[in-house]
Amino acid sequence: MSAGHGVVRRKESTSRRGPVRRSRSAVPGHGTTRRHDDDLGAVTAEFAVIMPVIAVVVSLVIGVAAVGTTSVRTEEAARLAARSLARGDSEAEARRIARDIAGRHAVVGILHGDRLIRVTVASPAPGPIGEWGGIVLTGQAETGPEPGAST
Repeated sequence: MSAGHGVVRRKESTSRRGPVRRSRSAVPGHGTTRRHDDDLGAVTAEFAVIMPVIAVVVSLVIGVAAVGTTSVRTEEAARLAARSLARGDSEAEARRIARDIAGRHAVVGILHGDRLIRVTVASPAPGPIGEWGGIVLTGQAETGPEPGAST
């Protein structure tokens, strides 16, 4: 064996420029930056800013869905009220059917023509969209009297 019995020497890595040395900053714990306590509050502040935005977006989506549902209900109310009149039911019965479906605040208009019955159901949009925007949803249906129905 050679001089330095029991000592194992590491071979230094070399490159074209010479031996590669490790700097102290590459060693963990030396020269590395630490997180400051001020950074911990930044996440809370970002969360506090984004939460109201998320709440508004979710509210708008729910409001639009409610408006869509009410629109479908007014159309269905007009259709079923017209069908009721075509069978020969009274106008009072047709209005009751329409209000049962579209809601008690719905306004039901009935127009009898020579060969045509037209029913219009109008209802305010639900929630803030209807209150603030003044939006009124309208459904309309037309039909002729059924054969054998008393008009």
